[in-house]
Amino acid sequence: MDAVDTEVEALKDQFLCSDWDSLLKTSDKLVDIGGDAVSLFFIECLDSVNADVRNGAALALRDIGDKRAVDPLIEGVLNPVDPKCCATLAYALETHDCSSKFLDVFRILFYSNYECKWSAHNILNEQKFSFTDEDLLKVKRMWEECHLAPELCPAFEDSKDRIQHNVDSFLLYPSD
Repeated sequence: MDAVDTEVEALKDQFLCSDWDSLLKTSDKLVDIGGDAVSLFFIECLDSVNADVRNGAALALRDIGDKRAVDPLIEGVLNPVDPKCCATLAYALETHDCSSKFLDVFRILFYSNYECKWSAHNILNEQKFSFTDEDLLKVKRMWEECHLAPELCPAFEDSKDRIQHNVDSFLLYPSD
């Protein structure tokens, strides 16, 4: 193990055992070092039961932009360890290419908490997507289900106009 590997291992241990401020500083050091091991470490941390570790890892992955983080970030938002503590993961997705994750981004928009909905809204407005007519039908059905059972859609009343805008912006245009 060379000096950089030793430093990375020490910083990983420090990241996992730090208070929030120290965790962020350690995260910045790891991001600066970069590399495959650092990216994979942060991806693994998305499953942590510790919300600070998950959020710190998500912020680091937002900076790194490793495309391998997209699926774990989406999984962490759609099936969160704690539904009240997943907005940072959704925020991290905003810097990643979600163009092939059309339905997943809409699932976040429909079924996640209010803060996650904002990130999904931003992604839908700022990125270009690949989707099919079948995908559009699924979006339409999911949105209709939310109207029939608003309890499926957290913060339905507060976000329904914004969601409707996102749905309409895709349903009005043909697929690729």
